[in-house]
Amino acid sequence: MKKILLLTWTPFFKSDYKRYNLDILEKKNKIIIFDISQILFKNFNLNKIYKKKDRIKSQSFLNIKKFIIELKNIDIDLVINATGLERNKSEWFGKKYNIIFDTLLEKDIKIVSIIDFKIIESLFLKRKIVSYVKYIIKYLKIIFYTKQKNDVTLIGSENIDNKLKCLGRNVFYSHSFCYDYFLRERKKIITKKKTVMFIDTGYGFHPDFFLSRGINKSFDINNYSKKINFLFKSFNDLGFKVYFLSHPKVKKEKQKIYKNCTIIHNNTNKYIRISDIVVTTTSSTLDFAIIYKKKILRVFSSEIEAYPENARNFKLGSKFFDNKFLDLDDLSNLKKKIFENILRPGALYKKYFDIFIKHPKSHNMKFSEIIISFLK
Repeated sequence: MKKILLLTWTPFFKSDYKRYNLDILEKKNKIIIFDISQILFKNFNLNKIYKKKDRIKSQSFLNIKKFIIELKNIDIDLVINATGLERNKSEWFGKKYNIIFDTLLEKDIKIVSIIDFKIIESLFLKRKIVSYVKYIIKYLKIIFYTKQKNDVTLIGSENIDNKLKCLGRNVFYSHSFCYDYFLRERKKIITKKKTVMFIDTGYGFHPDFFLSRGINKSFDINNYSKKINFLFKSFNDLGFKVYFLSHPKVKKEKQKIYKNCTIIHNNTNKYIRISDIVVTTTSSTLDFAIIYKKKILRVFSSEIEAYPENARNFKLGSKFFDNKFLDLDDLSNLKKKIFENILRPGALYKKYFDIFIKHPKSHNMKFSEIIISFLK
């Protein structure tokens, strides 16, 4: 039986386990999970931020020296790197953590990272120029750089951010996390008419936001939820059944603030597959709606400005999608505006798919199949 080590930068949940297709891999392999979040984020009380229910059993480390000793001694056949750490530097965590990746390289086993950026800003001239300049500089820096045979990247799509991140590494052409679910579940589906699926981004409660964007006490969850609840009531009045697809890392009791809907705590893919309309703000699971060619209603509310990165990405996304979105700061004539701003499958869906969902050279293999091929 082969041993697969998954290295994670945050506590690992059942939803993460399914995301990486580990439930299939564990049938013939031993899965070991090392959680280094308490090394990377010493100033956070992670047990308070992250719910304990639905966490996958893992080994957590507090001290990097002890972790390195454990890493050197453990007998494994492959590593799935879910941390953002890389060989030459770590853009997220700084050079002092290079020792982790260097130690993995010493073991002479494949280290597999999945790169799946969706930065719409890179499609527009200013950011595009900056990205290509960075690409050229990095390319020139590593022109004589010897690739480590075991440093492998699964590239999700062909956008510039993915290409930049993968320079100097061995590339395996692949697809996004959402498309992997599509490959796993290809059964014919029947759309349930008059159903709306709201994809929860977790504003105000998303634990990863606390680590990557800072604890934001200015986000007004009460005002935001009132607008969302009014939107749901409007859909109800139009004869639609509304499902609230909760972010899997958000504690269930936090979501009780949302009304006029049925709250679902897992199976986002399954519910979007059977949906009529998908409502979203800035969730990456927009991929599902594009893949299954669903009608999409993008909604925005001024409270999201408390998260500048999300707000900026939404506004640039609006340019990409022909400025179609519903502004929840003006609730007058809402029922009419809903249908005026719905996106329907077409050329923009195809463009988004090609840039953010599946690389044109994709091997069309599920993540589990790719990992198994690396173990041979």
